[in-house]
Amino acid sequence: MSPHIDVRDDDVLLATGLQLHDLCRERGILHLIYAGFATNWCILNRDYGMRSMARYGYNLILLREATMGVEYPDTVDECFATELAIREVETQLGFSASNAHYLTACNAARR
Repeated sequence: MSPHIDVRDDDVLLATGLQLHDLCRERGILHLIYAGFATNWCILNRDYGMRSMARYGYNLILLREATMGVEYPDTVDECFATELAIREVETQLGFSASNAHYLTACNAARR
């Protein structure tokens, strides 16, 4: 584990999609928010990624400005791989949101 990560006693560490599903079911979590690198690989395809979790019936949201696909020399300037992954989410798996809209919704829910 990296020394830059502050793991606390009450933190939950998961390694598989089934572990994530079990935790969500135990806690009554219905919505999963995704952000991070390798949108077109990991976020979509890992066993805790959007495709797998969609099969369990979760409401899925990808934060558009907080994700980046694995790009190639001919796609990097336009972020084409990232855009295609976002479109796949929007048409097949769930929703996407801007960071600003997500934060506005979170702040409104706290009131």
